Amino acid sequence: MKKKPLRRIIRSIKIVVALAYYLISYFTAGAVRQFGRRKNAALTILNYHSVKDEQLKKFQKQMERLKRAGEPFFADQACPLFGRTHFIALTFDDGFKNVVENALPVLRKLRIPATLFVPVGHLGCLPGWINDPLHENAGEALMSAGQLKGLPKDLIKIGSHSVTHHVLPELAQEQALFELCESKRLLETITGRKITLLSFPYDIYSSRDLEMAKEAGYTKVFSGSLIFGSDDFLTGRVDVSTSDWKIEYWLKLRGAYNWVPLVRGIRFRLISIFK
Repeated sequence: MKKKPLRRIIRSIKIVVALAYYLISYFTAGAVRQFGRRKNAALTILNYHSVKDEQLKKFQKQMERLKRAGEPFFADQACPLFGRTHFIALTFDDGFKNVVENALPVLRKLRIPATLFVPVGHLGCLPGWINDPLHENAGEALMSAGQLKGLPKDLIKIGSHSVTHHVLPELAQEQALFELCESKRLLETITGRKITLLSFPYDIYSSRDLEMAKEAGYTKVFSGSLIFGSDDFLTGRVDVSTSDWKIEYWLKLRGAYNWVPLVRGIRFRLISIFK
């Protein structure tokens, strides 16, 4: 019972930080333009998980806001180097069936591209990595192989989310490499597409996992946590959901939460050091 008030406090603190970040970024960009310099185009990548029946109306409103806030973009697409346009990319982790049934028609109607990251070993099944029966997605089945194959190529890109959705740094090197290579191979076999994108389960990875992802043939990987000094191979994302408050979602759309992956990366590093 005590967790809910604490979560609201943490969310409220994040909103204050995000608002400050947004205002500083906004006025800095204005100052750059005043001096006649060109500002790099901005890209924000948002990540959903599921869109249930009762969340559909809220999701549609959020997508309409997304269209007004910026230019929809594929997550792995290269942004123009300069410009005032704010690009927004949409991703979905876990491959839930409700994304195909509920989110896809909205994306098709509004012409918003998205990337789906799928743990291929659970296709057509309940999420075997969720052990808590009270988890909001415990009873949500993943899409079938047929649904995955039938996703429109012009609107949906497909990426790997490993085979079993296991925390990769907890696995021996051989097992982790299998998760990366086998998921890529199976997805390519099912879809007939070249799979070059990966998102790490739980947003947890090590430098070893980054190197193995390159060896496995991925060209870009995504996570909600970043390490300082990482190159363009690793790209940060911001978690969103239909339960986001309006001001929260407004700020996320405008890139005001783009600092969160760096903070989470520091947190994960500190935890691993003290372990």
